[in-house]
Amino acid sequence: MEHATFTGASLVGAQLAGARLEASTLEAATLDKARLTGAQLRYVNFKRARLDDADLSWSVLSGANFKQASLKNAILFGADLNGVQLHEAQLERTDLSESWLQSANLTWTWMKESTLRNAHLEHAILRDARLEGATLANAWLDGAVLENAYLQNSNLTAARLKHANLRHAYLQRSDLTRVRGRVPGGGVARR
Repeated sequence: MEHATFTGASLVGAQLAGARLEASTLEAATLDKARLTGAQLRYVNFKRARLDDADLSWSVLSGANFKQASLKNAILFGADLNGVQLHEAQLERTDLSESWLQSANLTWTWMKESTLRNAHLEHAILRDARLEGATLANAWLDGAVLENAYLQNSNLTAARLKHANLRHAYLQRSDLTRVRGRVPGGGVARR
């Protein structure tokens, strides 16, 4: 069902595991507690949609638009989110472990207490993102832009930060044990 339109639809608790909805529109739709594991959701428009407590594990979401969407407590374990637009999205306590977010735009995204363990965020833009208390252990942040990002009390143990931009990032009380890569401008040293 590619190119389908579900603008403003209520799909609370929908069972859509393995669904193929590429290039569909789910703008302002409500998908709280929906199950979309392994779904093919490339280039889907989720702008202002609600996906709180939804399970999108192993879904393919590359190029999707989640601008101003809410994904609180959602599970995106192992999801392909390369090149997604998450500008101003709400992802508090979301599990993004082992997900792929290369070149994703997470500017002004709220990700407090989220888990991004082993996530690939190479060249992602996290400018002004709120990541207080987040777990980024073993995350790949090479070339990522974390300028003005709030990372207080975060776990960055063994994260890769080669050529990452941490200018004016807030790293107070963060665990930077075994961080790998030289950070230009000494961003890691700010604690």
